Amino acid sequence: MKESDILNIKILSALSYVGPLFIIGKFAVEKNSPEVKFHSDQGKVLFSLMLIVLLVIISLDIFLTSFSESISVIFFLIYIGAGVAWAILASMGIFGVIKNKQIQLPLVYDIAKKFN
Repeated sequence: MKESDILNIKILSALSYVGPLFIIGKFAVEKNSPEVKFHSDQGKVLFSLMLIVLLVIISLDIFLTSFSESISVIFFLIYIGAGVAWAILASMGIFGVIKNKQIQLPLVYDIAKKFN
């Protein structure tokens, strides 16, 4: 395999953990590479989980804030926690790409394995 192909695989794998950019790996020339498939699947699950969590948090915040304004602070802290969790998991995945390892992200890998 050429060095440029290896670099493309690393870049596509790393981009998989940056929000919706996992889609790039699904349509790239290197989409059949095991590394790109692994990281793209984990990136898809990570993005989907965080999107669902944030939508639930925002919905609950809007609904429950009508009862008490102080509850909004709690949801803000939960929102920050979800963002930090996403950043940690995405960083773990990107560091795995840099080290040429397929790091199985907690919870994310199990869900990705069930869908594939």
